[in-house]
Amino acid sequence: MKKIQSTMLNPPSSLVQYAVSESLEFIEPYYYEQNRRRYERRMTMLVDGLNNSGMNVAMPNGGLYLFLDMSDFFKKSNKYNGSLEYSRALAEEKGILVWPGIDFGNDNCVRISIASCTDEAINEGIYGIISSTNE
Repeated sequence: MKKIQSTMLNPPSSLVQYAVSESLEFIEPYYYEQNRRRYERRMTMLVDGLNNSGMNVAMPNGGLYLFLDMSDFFKKSNKYNGSLEYSRALAEEKGILVWPGIDFGNDNCVRISIASCTDEAINEGIYGIISSTNE
């Protein structure tokens, strides 16, 4: 888990950042707008799906992550002792990967990424999270 976390949370070296920055000059502007719309649609799908299932989720102002407050669920359920246990169980039981909020200073939350997932994966994630809160 620490190897995965290190890879996911540590930025690339400054040399790699510079090379990527230089290469971005050759990409057509429509590419950025196309990606922005894709991520906005994915986040809307995730937030609306969770809200339509009875959760109270606010739309983030931007970014590729949703920091989902699970505090009401953790209070009602004696099954999980915080975000680490919940994240592990969600992965093992449902195949849904979220990041424990304790790594970001809030053990009542989990972080969900929309960066590299399909619409189908988002819908499966919504279903997995909602079904886990109803067990």
